[in-house]
Amino acid sequence: MRGGMVKGNVSLKVMILMTWAIVCWCFYQFCYPYHFYWQEETQLFLMSAEYLKGYFSKPAWVACMGGDFLTQFYYYTYAGASIITLLLLVTGDVSRRALEHAGQVRLAFPLAMAVMVILALTSLKYTFRLSSLLAWTGGIGMYYAWSLLRSCKRIPVPVYMVMNAIIAVLTFWMWGVGVWAFVSLSVMDSLTNARKLHAALKVGMFSLLVALLPLLRNYYFLDTDAMLTYPQKGGFCLPEWSLEKSLAYQTEYRIGNYQRVINMFNADDDKSELAKYFHNLVAAQRGTLADILLNTPGNNLGTFYHIGPKTPKLTIQNMHELYWAIGDMAFAERAAIMAKTFSPDNRNVRMIKRLAEINIVRNDTAAAMKYLRILDKTLVYGSFARKILNGDKHAMQPYVEKRKMQNTTSDIRYSDNAHQILVELMRSNGKNIVALDYLLCSDLLLKDIATFRKDYDNFAAGNPQVARRRLYQEAMCISLAAAKEEPDVFGKYVDYDVFTKFVEYNNKRGDRSFKGTYWYFFDRENAAKLETLSFFHLPSSSIFPFQSLTSSFLGFTSG
Repeated sequence: MRGGMVKGNVSLKVMILMTWAIVCWCFYQFCYPYHFYWQEETQLFLMSAEYLKGYFSKPAWVACMGGDFLTQFYYYTYAGASIITLLLLVTGDVSRRALEHAGQVRLAFPLAMAVMVILALTSLKYTFRLSSLLAWTGGIGMYYAWSLLRSCKRIPVPVYMVMNAIIAVLTFWMWGVGVWAFVSLSVMDSLTNARKLHAALKVGMFSLLVALLPLLRNYYFLDTDAMLTYPQKGGFCLPEWSLEKSLAYQTEYRIGNYQRVINMFNADDDKSELAKYFHNLVAAQRGTLADILLNTPGNNLGTFYHIGPKTPKLTIQNMHELYWAIGDMAFAERAAIMAKTFSPDNRNVRMIKRLAEINIVRNDTAAAMKYLRILDKTLVYGSFARKILNGDKHAMQPYVEKRKMQNTTSDIRYSDNAHQILVELMRSNGKNIVALDYLLCSDLLLKDIATFRKDYDNFAAGNPQVARRRLYQEAMCISLAAAKEEPDVFGKYVDYDVFTKFVEYNNKRGDRSFKGTYWYFFDRENAAKLETLSFFHLPSSSIFPFQSLTSSFLGFTSG
């Protein structure tokens, strides 16, 4: 009977554990996967002796080395959820065994489940490193290994205490913050087994160790708080849904899943600045930026950003994408270096790859080789580096095409004025449609009609693909009306149906039926005072009945 109950309890525990593991994996994989990609991208792990030697400059070198090694595999789909679920299960199992040896036989399983849940919630923090989870696992494992050794051989009390202290120091050296798990279990062991003197001695001994740890601050270059909690960053955390959504846009854009970016944006009821930024990047590369520019209130092209101390970290991490898309390699390099600088421990494999790509486009072989050799020492990006190093034509093709978009003027500038950058790009290559759309759309968002007219005449007028976009024609109507141009001039710039709509708007200025047109956007800030605004100036002969313009427009469109 008792054997049946034991088997039943074991089966129930196995079912609980399996159910928890499945729920945990599904949550991380389908509800919260993108913070894994962020953690992978903002780290760097090189398979070289010199690089690995650097881990000994901080405590918890085993946890950090193991955590960073495993984190690089977050690059692959399903890897993040699988790795963290397996590690949590291992931690739970080691915790259960350690608690049983500490005398908590009946409570071992529920306490081990509690440890797994707490660490799973802590791992929701996007700055929480996998090495932090390994640190706790390692600390618990050190106690479990020590308890097994102690149970095999009777050890005199003085020797036991000295060994306990040595193992605590080793635990701190190898596992960092995991030492507190070792300490807690060791004291619990003494209290559970009614060894109050042992417990008191351990508490005193561990307190002395804590007091002595600050002496290592200069050696590890860490303050006391950081040293006592290393390598943990952050703590208990609920899902950060808004951040996860932003990371989703970043990741899907990076891997080239542009349709996914559009689908997420269309389904998003609370569109963040970063969502608008990536949606516009996709639209610009598909030639539809002018079509969607006014669809989103407070649209964000990224061209008005100036990086400073108050700039959000995610903005800094992604500014290079704009400069890469428009073809300015100088500012793409600057933005990538800044993103790497603001990454944890100044390591960011994604930025290393981008810097390699920038210098490949520039045809700067020496600089490109520097970054490619770094990537060649990684397990995930090594194949990319070797293809480029071996001159693979297929791998090189995107960068050969990108060279056509480069800025051929001087790239020495005193500011990151986007208008100047975009004008220089257009002077370098008049077929750079992405840069042209960003240039004209930025002018329109600023409602700078004079600058828009100048840029339009210089770079868009001779390009029918761009010149006939309805948004630009609507803006040109305002410019032409402001300049009091004659009907034949209107006919050179604006299609007849756009002009007639403009005339209609002029008679119903501010009417919401025109929402979505540039005219309505242009007047929107003054909507409350529209009745005091003067009409746009239109050629008197064209307001009614349009006969004088008809032949001009028909001649333009037929041509």
